[in-house]
Amino acid sequence: MTPAAPPEGRLIVVLIQVDPAFHPSRTSGLLRMTPRAAQFVAGLGPADRVAVLVFRSHLQLRADFSDDLAGVAGLLTSTEVLEGKAPAPRASGPSLAEQLSPDEARNAASMDSALELIGRALAPIPGPKSLVVYGYALGSLTAGPRITLDDGYRRAMRALTAGRTSVFVLDITPRSRWRSSCA
Repeated sequence: MTPAAPPEGRLIVVLIQVDPAFHPSRTSGLLRMTPRAAQFVAGLGPADRVAVLVFRSHLQLRADFSDDLAGVAGLLTSTEVLEGKAPAPRASGPSLAEQLSPDEARNAASMDSALELIGRALAPIPGPKSLVVYGYALGSLTAGPRITLDDGYRRAMRALTAGRTSVFVLDITPRSRWRSSCA
């Protein structure tokens, strides 16, 4: 009997959404969640590879897929997320940068367009991927406590599905009265 092949590791994209207006609840949420994002990355397995993206007014690739988990975790401090001055850890494995057009990333001025671009960039990379979003807003708030998702989000979800990407969204805002009543 042949021994089972070792697991190949996972491909995980971490996307941090930053409020360009620095709304207090979103900023305090970012300050609270970045250490948790760093802990998440630091706790992954040695065969896992992580890429980091930041969305503020446009999409920014901060690190391509890397197995240097400590280096990637170092990019996930609130100061580094806001300023983006640290060098990226060395890339290893498939390249998100090769698939992600810098011009398109600069022009991705909404969260739905950023998600669609990420999905399209991940599609040519073989195998399943995960996208972990630390953010505060998907969709638009309409009259009453209703959030609507327009066609941009439908396109984004189709692109992410085509890219074999599971999406996990973690809300960085403090617990609202609505969420606490549903918890």
